[in-house]
Amino acid sequence: MMIDIMTAGPERLAASLRQLVTGAEDLLDALRKEGDDQYREAAQRMRRDIERARERLDEAQDTIVARTRAIAKRTDRLAHAHPWETAGATAMVALLVGVAVGLLAGRAYTQRVD
Repeated sequence: MMIDIMTAGPERLAASLRQLVTGAEDLLDALRKEGDDQYREAAQRMRRDIERARERLDEAQDTIVARTRAIAKRTDRLAHAHPWETAGATAMVALLVGVAVGLLAGRAYTQRVD
């Protein structure tokens, strides 16, 4: 499964990384059962590295969640402090998105007709 890091959401990316780690752990389990001492030592080192990577991934996820909540709280406070400005900015963004969607839909329609 190929994921574009630039367009994937954080949750989807984290899920993919967890799936990768789980696959590596399964491979290590198979090697440990069938391999000789050298492979077992390598598997143990790899298991430690995977555990560290999993811990870092959990820490990164916790940081992202905390930052997202902080941004949401600041945005909420700003919206309550300046309700009319927020409404105006929201209307402008909605207008721009509507125009962009309309232009793209019109272009797609004319390409299908031609």
